[in-house]
Amino acid sequence: MGDSYQTILSIDENLRCAAGLRQVADDLLQKQCVKEIAQFRRDRLTLALAFLLPFITLVIFGFAIRLESKDIPLIVQDLNRTNLSSISLLIYQWYKLLEPLSTIS
Repeated sequence: MGDSYQTILSIDENLRCAAGLRQVADDLLQKQCVKEIAQFRRDRLTLALAFLLPFITLVIFGFAIRLESKDIPLIVQDLNRTNLSSISLLIYQWYKLLEPLSTIS
């Protein structure tokens, strides 16, 4: 019985130690955040860039980048030559996912 009591005490001590370490880590994180916010307040240019640059890049890339693929020349070679492969090619053409220039049988 004494042995299990010692085990419970050591678990309790470990939990208290972990809670103490957690409190120290939280305090350090809070102090670091306060320091960074104070530096942001002092440097207005960095603050403006931190908020404006992501917005500007979002606007530029939103209008400039199109991830659609259109009018890509394509030749399809049907090596399988089954009904399923022919039907799948027709389905792709029907939904305008691809439009082959020619089909090689």
